[in-house]
Amino acid sequence: MDWAHDDVLSFVLDWLECKSIKATWFVTHNTPLLDRIRSNKLMEVGIHPNFNSLLDGKGDVGGAERILDELLELVPEAKSIRSHSLFQSGTLQNMFKSKGLLYDCNHFVPFHQDLEMRPWAIWNGLIKVPHGWEDDICFMTDKDFSVSLIKQCTGLCVFDFHPIHVYLNTPYMDWYEKSRPNFNDISALSRQIFEGAGTFNALQNVYHHFNHLKR
Repeated sequence: MDWAHDDVLSFVLDWLECKSIKATWFVTHNTPLLDRIRSNKLMEVGIHPNFNSLLDGKGDVGGAERILDELLELVPEAKSIRSHSLFQSGTLQNMFKSKGLLYDCNHFVPFHQDLEMRPWAIWNGLIKVPHGWEDDICFMTDKDFSVSLIKQCTGLCVFDFHPIHVYLNTPYMDWYEKSRPNFNDISALSRQIFEGAGTFNALQNVYHHFNHLKR
């Protein structure tokens, strides 16, 4: 969710619901839309904690537990976790398990590595669920948004999309950064939607590719 405006989240929800797509929403904040997500049997909520303060010396392990507890108080039914910046450690993974979380989604294994993707269990029983495509990584590596990359996925195929990038149809990171001042002004933000090939097109490509395989 990344604290996105409710209109941004609603845009993504509308499209997912229209296409009957399964999705996990990694929660960062409270919003009335949580009830809408919970009411959809194809969707579930996880948590998306920000432990980055532990990297710059401004936090501690006790702070990490507080961050987890605050999110789990908001969505106590959550069973999956994906940290900002894919932040993880042995100590945190044991903490995740102790809080009743079952799935850790902090491993990025690109589809083009030609590996058959599948979950695996670590020492404490926590299940690692890797993802093979992520929109902001796509920006960083100058990958295109064509379906050719999607076709390289074998086994478990998990995609990571950020609502703000879907809404803006973000084509590259600078486009997103220039939109930051308008994150809470949906009228201004709507005028910054990219009209070429971008993140929303990638999401549509994923849908059409896998929907075609079902036929």
